[in-house]
Amino acid sequence: MYDLPQCVEEYSYEDRFQKYSELEPTSIIITSWLLFIFVATLLEKKTSIGSLSMKTSWQELTQKRTSKLNCVDYIRVAAILWVMVNHIGSEGRIDILERLPSAATFKENIHSHPFFGPVFGNSALGVEIFLVLSGLLAARSWSRFQMSSKRLDRTYVCFLVKRIFRLFPSVAVFVWLAQGSYSKQYLPRFWNTMISSCGWKGFAAHLTFTGNWQSAPTCLGYLWYLGLDAQLYALAPILMIALSRHAALGTLLIGGLILISTALRAWYCTFYDICNKSDIDIPFISYPNQTAEDLERIYRGLWDIYSRPCTKCGPFFIGMFAGYLSTKIGETPKITQRVLKFINFLAVVGILFCIFGILPQYHSNVATTYDMIYTAIFRSLFALCVTWIILYCIYWSPLEFSPLFSILAQLTFQAYLIHMPVVYLTNHINFLQTAEGPWAVLCVLPFVAILSYAGALLLYLFVESPMAKLANGLYDFLEDLVKTYI
Repeated sequence: MYDLPQCVEEYSYEDRFQKYSELEPTSIIITSWLLFIFVATLLEKKTSIGSLSMKTSWQELTQKRTSKLNCVDYIRVAAILWVMVNHIGSEGRIDILERLPSAATFKENIHSHPFFGPVFGNSALGVEIFLVLSGLLAARSWSRFQMSSKRLDRTYVCFLVKRIFRLFPSVAVFVWLAQGSYSKQYLPRFWNTMISSCGWKGFAAHLTFTGNWQSAPTCLGYLWYLGLDAQLYALAPILMIALSRHAALGTLLIGGLILISTALRAWYCTFYDICNKSDIDIPFISYPNQTAEDLERIYRGLWDIYSRPCTKCGPFFIGMFAGYLSTKIGETPKITQRVLKFINFLAVVGILFCIFGILPQYHSNVATTYDMIYTAIFRSLFALCVTWIILYCIYWSPLEFSPLFSILAQLTFQAYLIHMPVVYLTNHINFLQTAEGPWAVLCVLPFVAILSYAGALLLYLFVESPMAKLANGLYDFLEDLVKTYI
């Protein structure tokens, strides 16, 4: 379907004109913006646009930061690498994309491996790590906003607008580039799989951070996380207000929401009869001998349990509560080393259980009570254990600042956006396409990570950093306007 042509096609003058005219608007806009950034760099100290220069952005990226949260840098990088493993083993394989018989063999060999089976199968837990970190940072950010204003309504609006201004430019530029003619020409398989079914509604969903509510993840499906994160971020201030006004009541409210989410996960997997598959790494799940209607129902259930706030809020709320505690606890809590070691042991055991507890599902043809309980609790339990490790690294065993991990952590958002097109480049790596086990995926991972972060660096210097400064300027202007007239 995507083989190169056997001979060079002859194009008429009209065909060539149409082909290049399609590329021309994109080329003009990209070239103009690049020239603008280059001019800002050359005239950094002579003009007001010097703050948009690449040199300024690089200095901000590489500056040393003093923080108790250095551990977050390490955890964030580990999480994105785990997510990349997920996608290399799925979208990176042509037979999985095209549902060829060889895909079943590859999946079975992955599942039968005693170590990499559960590690790959649960590689989507990297998303839970991001949710924990997002909740933790949202709580700390809200605390800073709340201290700067006494009006909660204005503070809430400013909190959300600031977040949107931070994310929207990068997302909009990426979506624009992804759906452009360059993508269609040079990444045809990515285009056909991720873009061709979008339409204006699909793109609008991602630009309005509601992509996780699409009926099916066929339009840039991996960006569903952006919508989920934005919706939970919007809920965070409400729960933080409850915590600040009545800590016990707020704690009960958050705990109740997590329990409701857990119960909903159990109900969903029972209703759709997917508890023995749950919402584990979806691309590795195989459902042989199913009718088209049954398959549609199964995947609808997996999508519902995998992407909605009501079934995915647990890790975010756990991270948010930890963020709240970190703003209230100044000095290191006095806990004996014996107790700390015991809690650390429980956290490690909990993480290992969440990862390797998936093994019975690989061999279960009929859902059991264990499958239902595991599906209901494993994401929130994993998040709870990761959250404890973060708190431990904040208060009892702080990590040293690492320039490398600091840079990589700041580039992770752009790496997340761009890594999927990079993964589709592995469709051309015969070593991966003919692999019969997990080792090839691990060998390809450095290639995907290096290319993704290299592209992320360019996007940071030319898009994220300069556009963030422009967005901050607009935000400050609007804030002053509101303070003046409201």
